[in-house]
Amino acid sequence: MRKISLLFSFFFTLFAFAQDDYKGYYITESGEKVNGFFEFYDFFKTEKLKFKKSGSGEFSPLPKDVVEYGIDEGKQKFEKHIVETDMLGDKTYSKDPQLSSRALFLNVLVKGKASLYSYTKDYNTFFFLSNTSIKQGAVEQLINRKYLLPEGKTVDSPTYRRQLYNLVKCEGQQVSDFITITYDKDAIVGVVKKYNECSGSKSEIFSLNSRKEFAYSFFAGVHYANMGISYYTPAVADESSLTFSAGAEAAYIFPNESWELYARGEFEPLNYELVDSKDQGYNVLESTFKMTGYAFNFSFGPRYKYILSNRSNIFLECGFGVYQPIGGELEWYTTLYPLNDGIPYRGDNGKYNLATSFALNFGVGYTFNKNYSVAVKYITNRDYMEDVDGSFNTKVGRLGLVFSYRL
Repeated sequence: MRKISLLFSFFFTLFAFAQDDYKGYYITESGEKVNGFFEFYDFFKTEKLKFKKSGSGEFSPLPKDVVEYGIDEGKQKFEKHIVETDMLGDKTYSKDPQLSSRALFLNVLVKGKASLYSYTKDYNTFFFLSNTSIKQGAVEQLINRKYLLPEGKTVDSPTYRRQLYNLVKCEGQQVSDFITITYDKDAIVGVVKKYNECSGSKSEIFSLNSRKEFAYSFFAGVHYANMGISYYTPAVADESSLTFSAGAEAAYIFPNESWELYARGEFEPLNYELVDSKDQGYNVLESTFKMTGYAFNFSFGPRYKYILSNRSNIFLECGFGVYQPIGGELEWYTTLYPLNDGIPYRGDNGKYNLATSFALNFGVGYTFNKNYSVAVKYITNRDYMEDVDGSFNTKVGRLGLVFSYRL
């Protein structure tokens, strides 16, 4: 248990130091642009952001007079606007929006003749729109009011569809073209892009191709496996064999895309046989150990990727694994061969059900063509007899070549 606690502490400590600084900038009211690095955080929470001008500097909060900031990775940009907002949510009986003037840092989604922004509060996303040829380019919220009826039923009042029709309709479009537009990012971005195109303006896209937060992979590997027995008298030599495995993995990709946290499940056959003989002077003692069954292996840990291009990288990973036997057994027996050519006879013997084992794993690999990877991976010795009432322990380790395909 102490080993597990230490491993968890190791992983949490590693991630505390693993978060990369984010290259970015901010602009003040005077127009001064300052380049530097943001500390890892939720970039939608402006008041919590910290910035430093050089890699060796100290982080400090953003100045009060910042009107814009951006992060290079992912092409994110935030602008300060004074807007009339309605953010009461769906716990109101009022059908009409309750507007109040506020200064907000809006996440820029599209820039052009028509520009689109978003703002997130309490897990709700609100969209804002401006058109340089209407209302002097003022930014206004697209209202999607949800209100309660007296009987408690929630009703939608999608004012935003009428606003989109008034602000970004192309020539020939009718009100009916906006009736089915949903209040989500992809749908509204599509409307704004279409308007900019039909009005002869280009659309500069920010964070439209949002990064994948999760990635899923399938893999198979061939391994050079080694089995040994410890705390057994007389000592027996290790034996090696080839084995295989297959499984699937899910990985959370951190915003900087250089770090991932993976969790994977894997099936592995446990078919090992170890035979060794010792000359005892008056006979030869042959010890046999046969392990059979399967194991479901679950492991998790951090992975660091050194990005070579948008289609290739070199990665390093480490992790902690739980290895659960399925119908696994270890049969052990001795055979004695008398030196006087007597008849061999069976000595001590036993059969044990394998127990859950824990081990560390390490890997280094290369990703190519974006979705394919090959890696060399090592699992430290696993003891499937740790919680079994036996007189010895097992040491089952492996070094393998693993091929993966990421969806």
